[in-house]
Amino acid sequence: MLWAVGHMLAGKAYSRAVRGHLLLDSALHVMLMEGLINGDSDECNALSQANVDALRQLYDGAMDETYNLQELEPPQCLVQLGNSLEDLKVALSANSRTAKLWLQYMKHVQMLKAFLRAERTSNWQLHLVSLSEMLKLFAATGHSNYAKSGRLYLQMMLNLPEKHPWLYQKFNDAGFHTVHRSDRYWTGISTDLAVEQVMMKAVKSRGGLTHGRGMTESVRLVWVHSMHKCGTIHRSLKALTGVDECCNELKHVELGQTRLQRDLRDLNEMLEWLKVNTDQ
Repeated sequence: MLWAVGHMLAGKAYSRAVRGHLLLDSALHVMLMEGLINGDSDECNALSQANVDALRQLYDGAMDETYNLQELEPPQCLVQLGNSLEDLKVALSANSRTAKLWLQYMKHVQMLKAFLRAERTSNWQLHLVSLSEMLKLFAATGHSNYAKSGRLYLQMMLNLPEKHPWLYQKFNDAGFHTVHRSDRYWTGISTDLAVEQVMMKAVKSRGGLTHGRGMTESVRLVWVHSMHKCGTIHRSLKALTGVDECCNELKHVELGQTRLQRDLRDLNEMLEWLKVNTDQ
């Protein structure tokens, strides 16, 4: 466990760090909303019983996929919850420096969520907005190279519609700034991750260059020029044998019962620790 935490703090265990931040953010939001729903918070007005019942119905409908989440106008109960939650955050920030620090952390996690959503869903405009918000965080944390390169990258991308309109159309309309290896929703990844997961994985796996074939120039050329052909044959065989049928499912791998149960268990442990170690 200590080994994993050390790698998370060093920026190595990326997936574990993201999962930890998301679970902690969820635990903090649960504590805030418990005060609003149960009426235990003295900082702002609690939600009425009618709004609580409407929120429960909305949640049940979303879980049963009977509610249309694409409606332009959000339900009034959801708007009221958002307004009450923001009022509570403002009041807590004004009364406690510790609460202000935690709320600032939650704001940074929301920034992370926006960036991940932009990459996963290939949303070009959200990608630029989230990146612009991250620049000041890069500078504040001492990542000067990220801050400098990110600012130059953002300036170039904002000028893309005038200088390279065809490329802007590919990024903005088609979402080609990310790579999808399947037709499922939420599967977009950055191009550098695609190279790492596909090219470098093939180099180091069985049949790659690091397992006895050598790294000479002739071997590398033959491997690079034949890899895409082998990939096509491999995918055709999977489709022929029916192994590739699961790739067209809409359900994401992180929505499995095992992952949900583990997340719920870890979330409850975080809630228990926060409630014991914080002043109510």
